[in-house]
Amino acid sequence: MNRFRGRSGAGSAPAHGLAPQNLSPDKHVDVCADSDEDRGSTPLASNLLINSPRKSRTDNDTDNTSKVVRRCRKWLHRIALESVLPMIIQQLSPASCTLACFEAFLAQNGISITQRRMKKMRPDICGNLNDVNRCVYTQHYSEIGHAFGFTCSEIVDGYVLFPCYPASAILLGTDAVTGTAHSLLWTYFNKANGVGFAMNPADNHYLRFHVSKLNEWKCKIWHLQMA
Repeated sequence: MNRFRGRSGAGSAPAHGLAPQNLSPDKHVDVCADSDEDRGSTPLASNLLINSPRKSRTDNDTDNTSKVVRRCRKWLHRIALESVLPMIIQQLSPASCTLACFEAFLAQNGISITQRRMKKMRPDICGNLNDVNRCVYTQHYSEIGHAFGFTCSEIVDGYVLFPCYPASAILLGTDAVTGTAHSLLWTYFNKANGVGFAMNPADNHYLRFHVSKLNEWKCKIWHLQMA
């Protein structure tokens, strides 16, 4: 089981497994894609372009072909990445970021339970629908998971499991992103370069970060898994 030693709540611990300190956050890294192109083969589109018969080949032809090949590779990278990043779920209210993460996690497993429905079904632990300032309390995370078909376990020993799409994900709680306590849903990790992608329910894009940031952000961390 792939794990690394991160930080959860108070205290920090030395790295373990894929050590974040061995992966420099300042080093340029490419967005990963587990595609055939990354395993040393050439994309089909590249083969079609490279093997097309030509009577003569000028420098301009070569430059144009290279540009198209690069576009094809970027397109393949994007398609592969989007296949493991579910759609972004916007938070229903400024205080419902955690419920938005839970909704997104269920959605990536084919289960449609909206934040509004969670609040209507379990206002005691999810908050009343009309109370827009009511956040979900951390002591209720596990109970919410049990109510809606998944497990939510806080990681307190410093060992953080990598997310394994789609059946598991990591809920990150930190104030480093928005300035106030906020939840992110970490769904994908590229082992090759130590880069993770987390859904930010307060924004319309995924947050790209290096795993060494988890210590810097002083995250509280929960492991989500389908029951």
